[in-house]
Amino acid sequence: MPLALTEVCNGAGGSFIGIGPFVADMGCYDDQVRMDDYVFGIASWTLGNWEGANWYTALPAMADYICTH
Repeated sequence: MPLALTEVCNGAGGSFIGIGPFVADMGCYDDQVRMDDYVFGIASWTLGNWEGANWYTALPAMADYICTH
């Protein structure tokens, strides 16, 4: 059965850890889920203003990561 992981976050959520650490952490998640052919995607928590966990500023760096992987 296909699986999508939603609300993936770093540091137990609740805050944004910075662009570099965020992209590195999501890259680590990406490396792990690529090992399982039934996992078809992950979605980071949260894009938008929620208790300081907004990763909006990392969008360009995430786009670069996605384009190169």
